Amino acid sequence: MLQVAATGLLVVMGLAQWRLSSVESRWESVHEESLVRASSRLRVYLQDAYDEVDRLTHAGSTAASLEQTEAFAHLAGSLAAGGPEYAVSIFRPDGSPWAWAGSHRLAPAPFGDSISVRWNRYYLLLEMRRHSENGWPVLATVLVAADVVTADAGQSLAAVFRADSRVGLEVYPPGQAPQDDPDVYHYTEPTTAGPRILFSVKPVPLEQGAAKEWVLRQGRSAAAWLLLIFFLAGLVVVPTSGRYALILAQLFVLLRAPFGDALGLGELFSPATFFRPLVGPFSTSVGMMAATATVVTIIGIALWRRRLPRTWFGIFIGVAALITAPDLYRELGRGITPPRDGVSLTLWLTWQFMMVVAASGLFFIAASMFRGPKDIEGSGWKIRLTLGVVLALVATVIGTFLWQMGWPPYYTLLWIPPLFLVVMPAPRRATAIAVAVVAGSAAAMVTWGAVLEGAVNVARRDVQQLGADPDPLTIASLEPARECRR
Repeated sequence: MLQVAATGLLVVMGLAQWRLSSVESRWESVHEESLVRASSRLRVYLQDAYDEVDRLTHAGSTAASLEQTEAFAHLAGSLAAGGPEYAVSIFRPDGSPWAWAGSHRLAPAPFGDSISVRWNRYYLLLEMRRHSENGWPVLATVLVAADVVTADAGQSLAAVFRADSRVGLEVYPPGQAPQDDPDVYHYTEPTTAGPRILFSVKPVPLEQGAAKEWVLRQGRSAAAWLLLIFFLAGLVVVPTSGRYALILAQLFVLLRAPFGDALGLGELFSPATFFRPLVGPFSTSVGMMAATATVVTIIGIALWRRRLPRTWFGIFIGVAALITAPDLYRELGRGITPPRDGVSLTLWLTWQFMMVVAASGLFFIAASMFRGPKDIEGSGWKIRLTLGVVLALVATVIGTFLWQMGWPPYYTLLWIPPLFLVVMPAPRRATAIAVAVVAGSAAAMVTWGAVLEGAVNVARRDVQQLGADPDPLTIASLEPARECRR
């Protein structure tokens, strides 16, 4: 397995270097090849968009014979997930809207040609119309292009095509494309008078510098995944003594290389969502802190399983760790910074995982100082572990009532008794379960408080920014709505 991963890593690195050399030394031919591929794929994209709006008009014709509530549901279910942005509307014979679905960038026009294009300075839409069996007009549209300043501009056909092919599109209304440009593609409708241009597009491939950067980014991503596979395979194949070296090597790679961005996990390795210089560069992001805490937890479990002899110095270390743990934990939680646009499930779970392993590592290190070489006798550990878990849950519930943009200083004292109770000598499985429950409770409490505090701070900043002066961007975005009301 290690040989396969290492061979794959070498192949990927060689392929990336070859592609990079091609961009640098044969740019004209690479540029021409990208144009040819883009033109071929563009025809497929435009045909798919045409077929989709045609399908939506048929769906609208069917929905026109249903009850209005059922028609709304039928239209919403007809919209395809992903891809460019589509919309469909059904109108009464007088032109008033009756049912619709999707996002309408411009006010829907029920009457017009069967195939047409509408545009303004922000959008260009391809429209298709037909009449249902009961004579009601049906309109379906696809967003061909959207200005970058508009909301959700990435849902236009041009933006989706660029994301998929790395080739941008300049979209022109009919008659406004550059004359005699061989790279311009005219999207036409056949008529008895000859082809009628609906709109024109010009593929715009990446510049040489951007193409070079894309090749490097793709190579880094593939190498990062293969390197991750190499480390994971090593943890299975390499003997126990070498696994810790692999774990530390992986932590060093995370610290020194943009590993998170290469894996497509830039948000998790960004200081924008977590930063607390508590342990230097190891706590500069939630991903880095989670990896560091995982390593500490693995080391703590290894020490705990070795049954170190109980010494006064070790007991002193364990006591000091448990007494300072609540304050250190709360300080670590202050590094959590919720994004302004909300917290994703992935980010929330990563925060939770980070806080759980951060607490577990410290708890297991303290437990290894108290465990000793002999198994504990009797059943008193059951009462002790149960009491520790119950006290941790009680402290969690109390924390929800005491929180006022943070907890009072004395709140951390409530966590010290359960910590001592769960790390004292007990059977392996029972101790692991008790530590997991206490660490999970503390993680949920700290993460909840940090996210709530961040949301309150964002709301306060928004309120402070309010004023009597009009916002020109907001006024511009509301202008289409005002025109519709006219």
